[in-house]
Amino acid sequence: MLIDTCRFAETRAMSYEDNLRQAIQLTQASLCAGIGKAGILDVGFIGNTSGVYQWEPALIADIDVCLFVRQKDAVLGQWLLARANDLRATLDRLGVDFELRVLRGPYKPARWNLVRPVAIAHLAVFLPTDFGQEPSALRWAWRKYRCIVEPARFSAYSGKPPGWPELLEMATRKLRRIQAERIQMTEWELPDFASRVWEFNASHPVFVEYCLEAPLLCARNHGRVLGLPESDRLSNREYVAWYRREVIATVALEKILEMKEHARQRGYAGMLPRAKDIAAQYLVELIARIPPVP
Repeated sequence: MLIDTCRFAETRAMSYEDNLRQAIQLTQASLCAGIGKAGILDVGFIGNTSGVYQWEPALIADIDVCLFVRQKDAVLGQWLLARANDLRATLDRLGVDFELRVLRGPYKPARWNLVRPVAIAHLAVFLPTDFGQEPSALRWAWRKYRCIVEPARFSAYSGKPPGWPELLEMATRKLRRIQAERIQMTEWELPDFASRVWEFNASHPVFVEYCLEAPLLCARNHGRVLGLPESDRLSNREYVAWYRREVIATVALEKILEMKEHARQRGYAGMLPRAKDIAAQYLVELIARIPPVP
């Protein structure tokens, strides 16, 4: 009997998409159920699984979550570990790997190739007053998201949009790190939220993800500095196409997007040094467009 390989591939893709959709829903529901427990005051969902943008299926599902809590202590940490263990067992039965990490930075699985889908609950944990101390670029970018208990919590702390000095500092810092092939991320390890700084070089997939994420983040913030609403309305694919038409006719950013979409589907193998070179190319183009900062 002949096998229709196209139909088989399509069926397999639909299967993992359905399982990842379940993984996202189960993770979000589990964390929302924690409101009022272990000191959790509120929960907000960020990024591609927030509902603000349409989630585009891929083997990596980033579930970005913000928790507002009374305090960062072992009680909260143990509760999160228990949820992570439960979710890991549940999602394993769906054929999905699972990680829960409290860290700052574009973390991805520490694997060059993906064998099966992975869902990553990427947590940011704040005390009620902490969020207002975050950089203006982050607070302004998150103003469009909603929390469960107090929907306008993010927008209440959004402050002023980032300006040219913030964009120049961001682009220069990211270019310097990419050229040096060395980046750092801070993780707060559970259950005690002990701070640990991880360092990654070009031998690690996380460095490749940094090269892919940095240009897209800077391009979004370029649009925000210019006061253009598209920077908060469009998906990555739509935004890059619009940005090339309306802001900078850069080929590099389109190539970065192609590589990022490839990585989400297949992993990061074989992407260096191209990812580094093209990321640096775009950041140099952007920096050249920034007006002199007094």
